[in-house]
Amino acid sequence: MTTATTPSVPAARAATDTALPLRRSTQVQGDILAGFRKDHTTVLFLHFSDPVKARQWLKELVPRIATVAQVTAFNEEFSSHRSAAGGQDPDHLKVTWLNFGVTHPGLQLFTGKEQIFDKVPPESTLDAYVQGAAARAEIVGDVDVNAPSKWLYGNGQPVHGVLTLASDDDEELIHVIELQKEAIGKAGGVVVYHQKGATLPGNLTGKDHFGFKDGVSQPGVAGYDEEDPENPGYVKGKPGTKLLPAGEFLIGYDRLSTGNPRTSYPADAMPAWMKDGSFHVVRRMAQDVPGWWGQVEQVLDQLKKAGAVPPETNAEWMGARMVGRWGSGASLIKCPMKPPSDDQDTEPDNDFDFADDPDGLVTPLYSHTRKSAPRAGLVNDGKKVDALLNEGRRIIRRGSPYGKPFSPDGSVGSAADDPRGMAFGCYQADIVGQFEFIQRKWTNNSDNPQNRKPPAGPDAMISGKLTPVTDGRIGHESTNAQGTRMSTPVQLTTFVLTQGCVYSFAPSMNTLRRLTEGRLDGDVPDIPSLHPHGARINAMLPVPGEPSRYWSFQGPLVRPVTDARGERTTDLLAGSTAPVSSWPALASGVDKVDTILPMPDQTGTDGKDGYWVFHTVAGAQVYRNMAIGGTPPVSSSDGQDKPLSTWNSLGGVTHVDAFMKVPDVATDAEQQSYWLFHTTPGGQKYRMIKIQAYGGHGDEKVYDDSPLTSWPSLQGISQVDAIQPVPGKQRENGESWYWVFHKDSYRVIGVADGSSHADRVVQNDRPFHEWNSPS
Repeated sequence: MTTATTPSVPAARAATDTALPLRRSTQVQGDILAGFRKDHTTVLFLHFSDPVKARQWLKELVPRIATVAQVTAFNEEFSSHRSAAGGQDPDHLKVTWLNFGVTHPGLQLFTGKEQIFDKVPPESTLDAYVQGAAARAEIVGDVDVNAPSKWLYGNGQPVHGVLTLASDDDEELIHVIELQKEAIGKAGGVVVYHQKGATLPGNLTGKDHFGFKDGVSQPGVAGYDEEDPENPGYVKGKPGTKLLPAGEFLIGYDRLSTGNPRTSYPADAMPAWMKDGSFHVVRRMAQDVPGWWGQVEQVLDQLKKAGAVPPETNAEWMGARMVGRWGSGASLIKCPMKPPSDDQDTEPDNDFDFADDPDGLVTPLYSHTRKSAPRAGLVNDGKKVDALLNEGRRIIRRGSPYGKPFSPDGSVGSAADDPRGMAFGCYQADIVGQFEFIQRKWTNNSDNPQNRKPPAGPDAMISGKLTPVTDGRIGHESTNAQGTRMSTPVQLTTFVLTQGCVYSFAPSMNTLRRLTEGRLDGDVPDIPSLHPHGARINAMLPVPGEPSRYWSFQGPLVRPVTDARGERTTDLLAGSTAPVSSWPALASGVDKVDTILPMPDQTGTDGKDGYWVFHTVAGAQVYRNMAIGGTPPVSSSDGQDKPLSTWNSLGGVTHVDAFMKVPDVATDAEQQSYWLFHTTPGGQKYRMIKIQAYGGHGDEKVYDDSPLTSWPSLQGISQVDAIQPVPGKQRENGESWYWVFHKDSYRVIGVADGSSHADRVVQNDRPFHEWNSPS
């Protein structure tokens, strides 16, 4: 085997962690700053009747809640693999995330206290949170067709908790939801409403039901997003995306200094337990697709008759005016008359403002883009508004479409009246000064910009006539042949309806831990995470000379564990969870271990055990040698990474997932045989290989790849993550048992001696936490 080296990355990572501490936060919930970014989502709105049982349910939930550190690590790894694969999503990287928020009634239930806050200043964000969304409905335009009396949730049975689940795999998400619903039911809780969401298919991927790119303009967060050294104040690699202080979105951090008092956020009234938390507004917004596009055509027809738009314009052109962008996300500022030629490959742009378009002749003043985030270019009472004031209203937007796309053929689920829309969510530090301000002062306010004659009207995409908030009349600005400004009035109907809204708070992990004991202050209960990196075990390594003790490698972390033996094997946490980089052998260049294979002739040699450690650097898997020895055990390595191509048996393999000893062949003194599981574009496959048990460890492939379906014991498993022999169950009565870890579950399989190596399921799938239960 030849030697190759790869660059070391820990120094760069350490520098990033120091400059961007929020990227490694284990206190902030993951969806807030990192974003789950999953194709399949669900939000469960929960009600509990028994506080004691509810707290016990929360205690079991907390270890499964994802943090910013976990989600960021996964997203970075996913992006690295995707980039290395030319834009293809890595099939072997899938995960299911959970986050949890509590309403004010929820805090009352979990703590058993009527009064949660010492003081609640009127019309502050605390006041809005205590009142709840339904009580604030008229303020945000939830009147008329949007009135709470028509809601599906948020105005009936009180909602105590908001559980957000997101996954790369729909079947896995369904499985986790079923487990949660069962646990909620046992705790005396009920699901008030089950809101599904999913990325739309085909040419609507990444878009909403109207056909426009979604989530295009998000703010950057100082301490999380890297600043562009060439353009200070903006996010590196995202032109036009401004960096805002973390306090705009998280409680307990510095906020933007706008020069005006921000009375809706009473810093002195925010209790310490709210630090690292964020207010989470959740809304169900139904979209009438044929109705809205029909209105687009009617508006265009009226404007053509008035001579207010060019005669060659079409519905796509008019729809882009009402939204403020083309379907691809391209701005009207840069592409005023027609969209880019390739809609799917167009990168949405944010490097623009409206300073040179104060009258909305290019991007109309009523467009969704300007009404929700006016940037520079807002003119009130004839005076330009400082863009800094507008930046102080930004929100971090999350959400997912729900329902099937509209189809004129009326196929099942795709008819005009079938449910579809946007499961909207947003995070902010100040509900009143951010979400409510946008809705009240901009989106549904016809007099925004202020005192413009005639008025610009409400948001032409998501608003319309909402009595008594707005009459729904917009003014389309244009110039006639003589260059004189003209405004053409057009009446709009609302085709985006609010069907539910909840004001929730996503607390820090420590606050959630305290809530499991019915309090918000004091010592933090020790409830370790069950999934340091998405509930997947990447490798399980026995501790040399210590039967029943293991190191469990999970993403960027390693945990010492010990199995309790017995018929129902569980394990006990045998020490502190630590970063993989805490191992000397892995400190240089290893972010996450993919799998580990013991060297067949390096057991106890000179008091050390030898291993091959497989890991990924810049999207390409490599391996290095590692030795472990001493008391307590300490690892060492020369740090030299080598490519997979140095293994003769790994021809065509790009990512090794797991090794499994062939039980009755592996005892040969000259060589050992293994089943090797690896990821391919067509799914995970396996092959058999042989390795010499001496000298240079020559290796060869015994037989070619076969699908997992060849194993009866692996039915239902699409990706084996790790395999570990069950102690005391090797070649017992001609059969060997193995733990097989996959996703967040494990099962036990048996493999018989003999040429056919018949296999069977010994124990069906159980949740991983039943094996990996801290005690």
